[in-house]
Amino acid sequence: MTQIDKIKITSPLDLKIESIRDKTLYHYTNNDALLNIIKGKSFWVSKAQFLNDPTELTYIEDVIAETCDKFIDPNNNGDLFFKERVSKKISNHLSFGINVYVLSLSENPDSLTLWASYSQFVGYNIGLDTSALIQAIKTQDIPYVDGKVIYNQEKQEEIIYNEIKPVYDYLKSSGQIKAGKHFIESTNHLNFILLMYSIFFKNPSFYPEEEYRIAFITDSSERQAPSLPEKIRTGNGSFIPFIEIPAKITAGVNTGKFPLQSITIGPKNNHDITKKGVEHLLEYLGFRFINIHKSKTLLRY
Repeated sequence: MTQIDKIKITSPLDLKIESIRDKTLYHYTNNDALLNIIKGKSFWVSKAQFLNDPTELTYIEDVIAETCDKFIDPNNNGDLFFKERVSKKISNHLSFGINVYVLSLSENPDSLTLWASYSQFVGYNIGLDTSALIQAIKTQDIPYVDGKVIYNQEKQEEIIYNEIKPVYDYLKSSGQIKAGKHFIESTNHLNFILLMYSIFFKNPSFYPEEEYRIAFITDSSERQAPSLPEKIRTGNGSFIPFIEIPAKITAGVNTGKFPLQSITIGPKNNHDITKKGVEHLLEYLGFRFINIHKSKTLLRY
C-alpha cells in the first residue's frame, strides 16, 4: 500500500474532527480572486506551508512532544526514540513527498479579523452551500479531508494522547518500542493519522478566524502525474504554489452549478458603484438569486 493509498482510506469520520455539511461557510478574498473564483467556478488552493501561519502543519509536533512527556520514561532510550519518531515525522512527510493544500473557510460571516487578513477591509467574502461544495469536490480525483480547526490546546492534547498512548502501550508490552516490524508498521500508521490532525490543529491565538478547512493531499514521492498539477501565483511579494480545484457540480439536476449563495462587501469598500458592479458581474456570468450584502461593521478608514 502506497502512502497516498493510506491517506485515501483516512476520512474525517476516523478523526476527532467536527465536520459541517448543513450550513453556509464563508471564504474571504480580494476582488481579483473573487473574479477568478466565480468566473472559473473553481478555487486556487494554496500549499499549506505558504499560508500566513509559519507553523502551519508543524505546530502539532510540539503538542505531540508535550503529550509524550506525560507518559514516557525520559531515562529510557526506547521511549525517547518513540517520542522522536512520532513528533518529528510530520516534517519528514512534508520534506519527502506529501503535499497538503488548504482551502480556508470560516463560520463567521462578518469577521474584522478576516477582513483585515485577506482583503485589507476592502474585499469580499462569498457564502457557500457547504453540502453542494463537498458534493462538487468529491468528483475530483484527489484525496481530501474537511473539518473545523481545533484551537483549544487541552482538546488537542487529549486527542493526541488517545491516539498515541495505545500504540505506545502495545509496543512497550510486546518489547518492540525501538525496533522490529510491528514498531515500524504501528508508528507508520500512527504518523499518517497525526499528519491528518496536523491540518486541523492551530495555535490558540488564531481562534478568531473560526476556520473550517477543506484540505487536499497529494504524494509526489510516488512519481505519478497528479490529476491536478501544481501551479504558481504571486502574493504578498512571494511566489505561492497552488492547485486549482473545480467546484461546480458535475452530475444530477444541478450539473454545472457553483454553490454560491451570497457575496458580502468589505467594511471599507464604500464606493457607490461597488454593489452595482457585483450585480452586473453576477448577471454577466449567469448567476441568479445571489444575496449581496454590505458588511455590518462600518469603517471610515
